[in-house]
Amino acid sequence: MRTITLLIIGSFVLVQLLAAFVGWQFISQSVSIVENPADLQNAPLLFAYVLFNALVLLLILKFYKGNLLFYAIELLLELLSATIFALLALPAVFALLFGGFIVVLRVLFPSTRTVLLLFSAAVVGALLGSSLDILPAIIFASILGGYDVIAVFYTKHMITLARELSQRNAGFSIKLTAKRRRQPERRRNAARALVEATLHRTPREAGEPESIELGTGDLVIPAMLLVSSLKISAVHAAAAFVGSLAGLFLMLYLLEKRKGYWPALPPLVFGALFALLLVQLAAYLKF
Repeated sequence: MRTITLLIIGSFVLVQLLAAFVGWQFISQSVSIVENPADLQNAPLLFAYVLFNALVLLLILKFYKGNLLFYAIELLLELLSATIFALLALPAVFALLFGGFIVVLRVLFPSTRTVLLLFSAAVVGALLGSSLDILPAIIFASILGGYDVIAVFYTKHMITLARELSQRNAGFSIKLTAKRRRQPERRRNAARALVEATLHRTPREAGEPESIELGTGDLVIPAMLLVSSLKISAVHAAAAFVGSLAGLFLMLYLLEKRKGYWPALPPLVFGALFALLLVQLAAYLKF
């Protein structure tokens, strides 16, 4: 297995495990961004929020040609994530100071970007999972998976977002880079995929670094399902984790076999939901 593949799998696993830890703390303290986590209306409302933000991003990208705004958004995300995490153990003032420290760290040491974005994705996923019971979380993830397919294969606006955000170095994806050994031509032409809602592989010449950009949404949504499943039992949470990991392996396999743009959320979400279904069937049949 290649180094870049191991990096992407390792990053995914790290985020999911961290989200499980943070999510358990959120659940035990009843942390939620919605009034009623069991309300099914939370799913379409959150999807409407995602859709609205996608439209706003498209408009910004059309009329704004700079990078500073996206840099500021990334810093804000890291500030909020670190502050929310610190609130689990610290008073509000000290939690905010911790968030400020993380931002200063990011500014002074740009190499911390990947680690901090992975951390932020785990916190956001944990917060969503704590805020939604399993049924609204399943509905929300399923809607996003369907939207991902439409946005990539039909309207193609996700491709536009991916290309533009990648060029602006926006903090909506996590770039992993590894040294690349000389490979046959067929292997060098490995597939590329989308940034925000898919994996994006950048082919290089032999000996040059190979990079993959993993969309933050591909980390957040499986983490949400994991934490939401944790409200039922640790077995359900483990099933969601294993299922989404299997979906990631499927996505990486497709990237190696075929070129083009592939939405990553459908296999990640379907894998988690299929594993949860198997757990429910086993409980019903009393295996």
